[in-house]
Formats: sequence, structure tokens, C-alpha cells
Amino acid sequence: MQGIDLYTFFLCLIVFLLLTGVFTFLIAVVLKMGITLTLSGHSDEEIINSHRNPVKKSKFNIIETGITLLICLLFIIAFSFSVQTIYLFSVKV
Repeated sequence: MQGIDLYTFFLCLIVFLLLTGVFTFLIAVVLKMGITLTLSGHSDEEIINSHRNPVKKSKFNIIETGITLLICLLFIIAFSFSVQTIYLFSVKV
């Protein structure tokens, strides 16, 4: 690896590790707050109501599924285009 490639690799690794640590901390804080609210009794009514009235399963929604598949297809096309572009510019003639 050249110097710039090594620098980029370590920079991406450091940013990835920092973001992973921050999001792990935020998830832990949110879970701790939820457990504290449950233990202190602040959400007793909400728990009782959700137990009495269970959430009904939604029927198969074809529009929502179609939009999800369309977004997934767009991501796949963008990824394949970026890989193809990188490959074309990296081939030395």
C-alpha cells in the first residue's frame, strides 16, 4: 500500500470505531432510560393498555412493499454503477 492508501485506511478505521462507540453509548443510554421509567412505574398505564389492546397485525400492503423494493433496487443500481465506474477508471490502458 502506498502512503495515501494507508492514511485513508487508518482514517476510515478511526472514524468507524468512533461512530460505533458513540452509537453504542446512545443506545445504552436510551435503554437505561426506558428501564428506569419501567422500574419507577411511570409507564405502568401504557404497559397495561398495550397488554389489554394488542396491536393488530397489518395486512400485506402492496404499495409499501413496492416502495421498499424500489428503494432497494435503486441502492443496488447505484452500488453497481459506482463499482463499474471505479473499475473503469482503475484499469490502465
